Amino acid sequence: MAPTGYTDHGTIRVCTCCMLTHANAECGDDCHDAEPWSVLPMSAGWEAAMGTDEHDAECTEGDREEGCGCESMEFSWSACDGCGTSLGGSRFAFVLWRRIASSASL
Repeated sequence: MAPTGYTDHGTIRVCTCCMLTHANAECGDDCHDAEPWSVLPMSAGWEAAMGTDEHDAECTEGDREEGCGCESMEFSWSACDGCGTSLGGSRFAFVLWRRIASSASL
């Protein structure tokens, strides 16, 4: 469920560099050449939070509380939804929201 003033855009999967930049404001020495979060710049009204609202059908409520594994993929060649890199590696789930433009700002 999206916070007040935002619309829910579902779950995205991001690379380790984007995940670390979101959590720590930097990704350290192991970052690739793509600029973290350049595909969805957070300054353009996008907000993201680690985790997911989308779970596999076999996940129970108890699994979700203990960590069911739906929040990460150990290895993927899929492009990162945060920066666009197609380098293989882990992908982490983030819930994505977009700020609703108020009528006063239109």
